[in-house]
Amino acid sequence: MSDPNAAPNTALSAAQHDYRIARQNFQGLLGKLRRAALQRARQALGTAPSHVASFALTAGAQSAPPSTITPTPQLSQVTHLLLTRLTDLIHQQLNAAEPTYEPPSFQLVVGLSGGADSVLVLVLAAQLQARYGYQVQAVHCIHGLDPDDAIWREHNEALCAQLKVPLSMPKLNIVYGGGVSPEDASRQERYRALLEHLNRARQAGLGCALLLGHQADDQIESLILALKRGSGPVGLAGMQFLVRDQRGLILRPLLNLHKHEVETILKVLDIPYVYDLSNSYLKFERNFVRLKVLPLLKERFPGVEGALLRTQQLCRYEHELAQRLVQDKLHQLCPDPYTLDFAALDLSDRALTTILVRTFITQATGTACEFNIVEQALELMAAGHDRNGLVKIGSGLVLSTFLHYLCLYSPLGPQDLSALSGSYELSANDALELGPYRYELVAENTPPQGNELHCQQAAEPYFALDNAPAALAAPATSVAHAAPVVCLDFSYARSLPVKLKGRAHARPLKKLMIAAAIAPWLRPALPLVKAQSGTLLAVGLLGAVAPPAEPAPPTEGSVTEDCPRYALRISRTTKRAP
Repeated sequence: MSDPNAAPNTALSAAQHDYRIARQNFQGLLGKLRRAALQRARQALGTAPSHVASFALTAGAQSAPPSTITPTPQLSQVTHLLLTRLTDLIHQQLNAAEPTYEPPSFQLVVGLSGGADSVLVLVLAAQLQARYGYQVQAVHCIHGLDPDDAIWREHNEALCAQLKVPLSMPKLNIVYGGGVSPEDASRQERYRALLEHLNRARQAGLGCALLLGHQADDQIESLILALKRGSGPVGLAGMQFLVRDQRGLILRPLLNLHKHEVETILKVLDIPYVYDLSNSYLKFERNFVRLKVLPLLKERFPGVEGALLRTQQLCRYEHELAQRLVQDKLHQLCPDPYTLDFAALDLSDRALTTILVRTFITQATGTACEFNIVEQALELMAAGHDRNGLVKIGSGLVLSTFLHYLCLYSPLGPQDLSALSGSYELSANDALELGPYRYELVAENTPPQGNELHCQQAAEPYFALDNAPAALAAPATSVAHAAPVVCLDFSYARSLPVKLKGRAHARPLKKLMIAAAIAPWLRPALPLVKAQSGTLLAVGLLGAVAPPAEPAPPTEGSVTEDCPRYALRISRTTKRAP
């Protein structure tokens, strides 16, 4: 998503303009040649309308296959100019996205199947290497599911040798079943292998981007499939020329070119490619759309491809604009990435709340959120705060409400709940991991790590331990034995009255937790912190308790206020939502 406050990039704008003109000239000339080829086909087949219609349907996405178009000097000229302008545009896009890296220290990782689309992307990467000095790494994933794997491998080896590009061919470990199709499993493993190469480039201190061969026909097919799934603006927006997400920087430079145009360019360049027979299998949804649905649409509605692409582009613009408008709002409403405070929201404004909740969930999970999940979340938000339900959103995550908060979290399993019970000793020299949580005693003024759990209205967190001076004064060899030790007690009644430091009265722990906005699913992780003498020192996240009004004389194992102070730090051991 572009930054609305960024200064205009005149070089990038000029490159976009030049590429647009070159593409229009190429497509205009190619259209003229295709019409001539179609006229020759009509003459060869006869003028019967049924014959012409049969030819158009057989040709599928291309009214005249590239093999019927004879390259001319003019076509060669506009094709080479198109590639030059597209190479310039890719360079300017990368320069704008990663201005701190010069091309010699920037690696382009190309996902190379050997089909026409990925081959043309590799050609563009090779031109970027020759003209600007980019490093290029081609990656051909061996799936092990196709008897023609050897044909693809040999073709790609010869092509990369011709273009002077290094080739990596990782063997994928594809496991499917249990609701995961071979196509999905293959796609996930393929992306994993490609992203490994991006990570290697980063670790080597290089800028890096992944180049993929999706083109305009893929966009149209994705739009139809997104309509079938009811994906909403995110799905209808389709793919973008350049995107940065949790995977890294990804470029799809062919999105303005159709399949037949890609194949024509390769024919003009005299560069071979392999045809994937699986593209003709109608059992795959995308192939069915490509081979059955789209030809009928184009026969009945000439120009429908352009209309669908314009619709997709408008959806993308409106989605990006909506995202810009909600980001500031989310920043105000989200105390952390997994919590949305909807107290000030007008829940009757379905347009705003739908976009806010959908964006909140998408950003927290890293995946697009289905509309039915948003609707269920809105129903939870509209219900009373004592009518909390759960909405499962996959990957072990759930949504629930607490007071006026919509929260995303991972429920504790039986093993976690079993670990978070009973009592444990914790030394200041050690850490204790129980379930998904890590417990540490940290000295006063210890800087935060950034992954600690916090709560609202916490009391003074630090408490004193009287055996700390002995530990500090002891020789280094005995520090481990003299370190402060506390007891973490998870087996306590929520009705236990506790008076926190700075508070006038004691209150039951349950009410203190509600007042501090500690959700029910976090409470099992909060222990009582006790001295070895049994004196209550603190409550996890809530802070230290007030000392007795008339403290008893100090004894061994008791605490005094002049001793070094510690606090209990609770953090997650995983990156999942709390």
